[in-house]
Amino acid sequence: MICTNLEDHYQMLDMDDSTSLIMKFSIEFQSDKQAHPLFTYLASSLPFEGFDETHSVAKILIPLIHERHPEYLPGDSIKWNFTKFLMDRNGKVVNRFEATTDPLDMED
Repeated sequence: MICTNLEDHYQMLDMDDSTSLIMKFSIEFQSDKQAHPLFTYLASSLPFEGFDETHSVAKILIPLIHERHPEYLPGDSIKWNFTKFLMDRNGKVVNRFEATTDPLDMED
């Protein structure tokens, strides 16, 4: 199941703030030094081009990262666990989709 409306999901959980969400789901941010080799490969394959600030997920995601983990914004690392990568048959990353990309928009 794909959650395309994180704001409603967030309200449904009756969380007061992003800290509660992090605590509830044990969300952890990994430094590049602790990252799995696949994570490192994907993050270095294509640059981070920013989030779509008009997307509904951005209303929660961008402030959360700015407030709690601003050190993760610079650079090309994977910013959130909903970042998706399209690879060709040879394992080369050909496209990167951030959490603010709707699945239907990936077809273009």
